[in-house]
Amino acid sequence: MARGAPVLKRWIYWMKKLAKNVYRWFFACPDRLSFSKISSYLSCPQKYEFEFKKKKTVKYTPMSAYGTIIHRVLEAFHTDYDVKTASEDELFQLLDENWIPAGFPTKEEDERFRARGRDLLRRYLAHARENPAEVWRTELFVTGKIGGVDVVGQMDRIDQEPDGTYTIIDYKTGDKKLSAEGAQNDLQANIYYLLGETSIGKKFKNFFFWYLERDEKVPVTITDEARKETTRVVRKVAHDMQYADVHPRKGVLCNWCDFYERCPAWKERPERLYKIVRESEDRMGLSYSKMSSYENCPMAYKKLYIDKVGTKPKWFFSIGHTVHQTMEEFYMYDGPLAEPSLSWLLKLYHEHWIGRGYDSKQHEEETKREAEGWMRNYYDKYVKGKFRRAYAVEEYFELPLGRHVIIGYIDRLEQNDDGTVSLYDYKTDPVMRTQADVNKDRQLFLYAWACKKLGIPLRDQTLLFVKFNEHITTTHTEKDIEEFEQYVIRVADEMVKVERAAKTLPTAEADRLFPPKINKYCGGCDYLPICPKREEILTQHKDKIMHKVDETKIRDREPESVIVVSDESAAVHAPGVN
Repeated sequence: MARGAPVLKRWIYWMKKLAKNVYRWFFACPDRLSFSKISSYLSCPQKYEFEFKKKKTVKYTPMSAYGTIIHRVLEAFHTDYDVKTASEDELFQLLDENWIPAGFPTKEEDERFRARGRDLLRRYLAHARENPAEVWRTELFVTGKIGGVDVVGQMDRIDQEPDGTYTIIDYKTGDKKLSAEGAQNDLQANIYYLLGETSIGKKFKNFFFWYLERDEKVPVTITDEARKETTRVVRKVAHDMQYADVHPRKGVLCNWCDFYERCPAWKERPERLYKIVRESEDRMGLSYSKMSSYENCPMAYKKLYIDKVGTKPKWFFSIGHTVHQTMEEFYMYDGPLAEPSLSWLLKLYHEHWIGRGYDSKQHEEETKREAEGWMRNYYDKYVKGKFRRAYAVEEYFELPLGRHVIIGYIDRLEQNDDGTVSLYDYKTDPVMRTQADVNKDRQLFLYAWACKKLGIPLRDQTLLFVKFNEHITTTHTEKDIEEFEQYVIRVADEMVKVERAAKTLPTAEADRLFPPKINKYCGGCDYLPICPKREEILTQHKDKIMHKVDETKIRDREPESVIVVSDESAAVHAPGVN
């Protein structure tokens, strides 16, 4: 009977799985996807469930309401008015007619965004007169297949060129601006590019993101790499929507989610701590990435976090994310066997592969083969006969630190037999670190501090260097943690002081408060071409800097790197295409 028990257990497991999949095939299959649905699901499956399956109301934020208003005004303008004869007052009247009062909870916000809207429309009208165009369609509903999945969208504006071809324009009203290369690798841009090919066909010639606040157009193109990656993402999202269990994904964006209070992930602490701090002028919302960026180079920090100049996709970030996502799902294994198989680990690895930012197709394939070897070696050394399901994976924390707040993710927590917990952090660095390096790693100090605040009985922390199939373990004393806390408070206070001073100064003077600083990551910096120290870096320091960044985790970066685009896209493109 004892021998038959595991067989019976596996039989029951597979029968339940089959029944669940049969049910989902008939009742959970999404009929069609939009970028809004895909974006919502990728940020959090539970959010998608609330918003699109249960049809819960989504509230406007000032930025999402503003984006929707401007899109409506421009649609009405090109439908009902002649650009040559239209006046600013007529545009301002359209602004008032399409205003969404519920989006602006205070009188100050209402007045500020109305003034911002008038300035934008004034510039838009001047541009339209100086650059006459044949606007063929506005807010055009389109549909097509991407990877065999039905996808729909709404094109803000399509111009007909003199040669009969068509140009797609997507309005952007947010603060963040992507570079041409960044737009080339943007998921929304790629989805709409593929929909443009499907709906317009051979006459589709150009695609632009038009950043209306800056009056700048950024060309959008698509590479074979991006086409392949977009198809993979759309297919996977469609598959997971149908077959994967719904679960909340805790993270920094939870603070801006309309379903925060009812989300099962936040039952113990419903206050939006990070959001409260981010909306304050004298408190800092921190992450390890943000803090280290400021310390490594204030100029690069300003470009990314204040000026919101987007960065290009990089292959070392892609492989880092691939490994982390693979391990996240692997260590939550709940199948019928005592431990998951190597084949399952490799299956997850290939499913989670991210193919962006590589120098070439050959570079991607070589890296993919090499990293598959990492997975095989890791399984033999750390999994075979030793597997233990994680206590928690990608554990998000959001904790007060003095008057500030700090956020982060912990890769894996594993409970030991004595009740203590061990922390594991994956690294795909190109260089193996020493014990001394790990002992003074500030990110590990942060994790030790966070575990103490969360009441987690942390025994030790281990960095797993996946490329080298090695690990280094360290511990921290109470004194270490106290000194780290004081250090972070000092840095956060300085950041607040500098940022507040910069707001009152002209751009050139504000830039001087964030000077460039040469560090080992300069070789992989997106802002190196415009750095005042560029020549010095490439001559005097060329042998001392890394031309590959070894920080592979950017998940805990500030929400402005994605939230403006996500909110704007959801607000503008959701109606009628969901």
